[in-house]
Amino acid sequence: MTRIIVIFLLVLFAGCEGTQKISNRNLAYLYTPALNFMYPDYRVCSINPDTSRVFFSISSEELLFMKSGDSNSFYASIAVNFRVLFNYESKIPIDSGTLYFDIPQDSLPDNLFSATIDVYAPDSSDYLIQLEMTDINRQQAVGAFYKIDRTGLQPSENFMVLDAETGKPFLKNYTNTQASIRLLNTNSNRAQIYMRFFNAGFPLSKPPFSNDDNKALSYKSDQTFLIDLDKSDIISLDK
Repeated sequence: MTRIIVIFLLVLFAGCEGTQKISNRNLAYLYTPALNFMYPDYRVCSINPDTSRVFFSISSEELLFMKSGDSNSFYASIAVNFRVLFNYESKIPIDSGTLYFDIPQDSLPDNLFSATIDVYAPDSSDYLIQLEMTDINRQQAVGAFYKIDRTGLQPSENFMVLDAETGKPFLKNYTNTQASIRLLNTNSNRAQIYMRFFNAGFPLSKPPFSNDDNKALSYKSDQTFLIDLDKSDIISLDK
């Protein structure tokens, strides 16, 4: 009986080893965005079987602009560091690097700086990409993690939503109902996809221990559209 207990304890401690490693990492900034001073937007898109492209943007109001030398121009400088990993515990990255950007203040009429980074993320495996943006003038940084899905049947990374007027990608997961969009097929062999429109309301959650019955949400779409990706038609969201 003593042998059985000893073996059980050894297995228990071995099974907890992975959790202990990740618990040592400080990921507080992922769950408390209010601690950050910069709020960059990112979107990962697969553009071929070996490469993923990271689109990102940052508001100029969140950057510190300083005079450059004797000129009267103000510049912000940022560094974007990336590491492509198999998981949170990976010590050796699949790909890594740092890109630097000098941003003239008068070159941003819409107060938004946008750029892209290409990273190595071959098919047949899923990855995590760790991104860290540093405001060099302020000497402060903010980080984020994103998943790169390379094994799913039709992952979202194979498609990009573009603003039909400007041609720029949407980096957020939402937009207003007046927007017109185009869908770009970047790394998929599908020529047609379905778009479903839901007009359901989502009420606030009931407080704990409430006796009120929750009304079940309906997941039936109000409208369904077939979209031909080869035609690149404009899609209006004003329904």
